[in-house]
Order: sequence, then structure tokens, then C-alpha cells
Amino acid sequence: MTPEQDVPTEAPPLDALSHDYVTLAFGIERHVEGLVDAYYGPPAVRNAALAGEAQAPAALVEAAGTLHERITAADLPASRRGYLHAQVRALATICRKLAGEPVPYGDEVRLCFDIEPVRTPDRVYDEAVAKLDDALPGSGSPAERMIARRRRFEVTPEQAMATAKKYWDPARLNIVAVGDAMKIRDVLAKKGMVEVFDAEGSIKSAGQR
Repeated sequence: MTPEQDVPTEAPPLDALSHDYVTLAFGIERHVEGLVDAYYGPPAVRNAALAGEAQAPAALVEAAGTLHERITAADLPASRRGYLHAQVRALATICRKLAGEPVPYGDEVRLCFDIEPVRTPDRVYDEAVAKLDDALPGSGSPAERMIARRRRFEVTPEQAMATAKKYWDPARLNIVAVGDAMKIRDVLAKKGMVEVFDAEGSIKSAGQR
């Protein structure tokens, strides 16, 4: 696979709402590492949000509230407005907790995941445990027997590597790269043979190096 730095790419610019949404998310990231799972937008926006002193949670709560109001007032398709509202509500809830505000568990689930939590009766779990108790072989509690069963299917890194070496031939490997052929073809050609297909799946050029 071609290293990311070898492929010339340029992220499209962000509109004002998207810019401030990304800034808010990275502002929270400085308090909750891993909040931003992936980002493919302009690096300058991310870098600016991560530069300098981190904003206090209370300031982030205020920023989230302002952004929510701007989304409400913006001329957006209903689907995008609803999506951004849900995202910013979730971020605002995280900020509120960071600021020390107690948020009931049900409200946290509702605001962060945009779902209505429904409690499952204890009897449902009791019935499931009873079925496992009947089905699992061996002695001990259902939990102990479940763990023992799962361990039978564990694969160590050494076992996985040995299997890969046995069945995987790198010389016969095909890699699919999606993007602008004019930008990535020459880079990929350094790694091996390149075939270019159009959006309909028809081959445009074959066997190029």
C-alpha cells in the first residue's frame, strides 16, 4: 500500500459552521484524548485548534451553545441541520460533564447517542444465563465456562503470522486504490503493475509501470 505521504492530496476548505464544529471537537480532544477518531480535513484547522492553551470546559460549553444556535439559524437542508444538531448536542454534553455538571445516565445516553434508552428487565438476563448454564460444558459458573470456551478459539500473534506466511503470497497480492488516477498512478507504479478503471468498472489502461 502506498504511504500516505507519497500521495499528493488536498482537503477541500471548510465552511464556517464546519470550521467551528471541527475546532470545537479538537478543543474537547485536548481534554478527552481519542474523542476525534479520524480527521481528513485541512490540517491547518486541526493544528490551530490544538495550538496554544487548551480552552476550559466552561468555555467549550459556551462555544457549543453558540454553535448550536448558529446551526438553527443557518439555511441548511433539514438532514444536515439535524445531523449537526445531534453532533453538537453530544459534544456539549461531554463539555458539561468536563465542567463538573452532573448529567444523569439516561440523559447522557439520549444526548450523546440520540437514542432513548430503555431498561431491559432483569428476568431477561436471568433467562439468558440459565440457558448458558444448560448449554456450556464443564464445571464452574456460566461466566467461568464461557471464558474457558472463548479461550479455545484464541489465536496468538505468532500463530496468525505463521498462517499468513503459509497462505499469503505477497507476489500475488492485488491492492485497490480509489482516487484521481493522474495523481496517484505514478506513485503506485513504483510499487508494481497498475491498471486504471473508470467509475463504471471498465478498464482504461493496463499493465503500466
